[in-house]
Amino acid sequence: DPQGAAMIVELLLGIALAATVFAAVLWCGYWAIIGRGARRWANAATAVCTIAGMATISLGAPGPAVIVGAGVLVASVASLVTAAGATRLFPIATAVFGGILMAGIPFAAPALN
Repeated sequence: DPQGAAMIVELLLGIALAATVFAAVLWCGYWAIIGRGARRWANAATAVCTIAGMATISLGAPGPAVIVGAGVLVASVASLVTAAGATRLFPIATAVFGGILMAGIPFAAPALN
C-alpha cells in the first residue's frame, strides 16, 4: 500500500526531526549555562524560542507559530554566529525548525485540520 508506506515515512521523518530539535534544545541549554557573553545569551534565546515553538505545535496554534518561528530563526542565526566548529550543527537544526514553523508545515497535516 503506497499510501501506508508514505505515512510511515512521514511519521519517521517527524520523529527524527523532533529528536534532533530536542537534542538541540539540550545543547543550547548547556551552552546557555556554561557559555560566556554573546554565546550564552544567543543559546539561551534559541532554547527558549525553540521550546515556545514546540508549545505552539502542541497547542495547534498556527498564527503564533509563525511569529515564534521567526524568533527561533533569528536566535538560531545568532547561536550559529557565536558557535565554532561542529557545535554549529544544532543551531542549524533549530534554524530549520524555525523555517518549518514559519512555513506552517506542522499544521498542514490532515490530522490537525
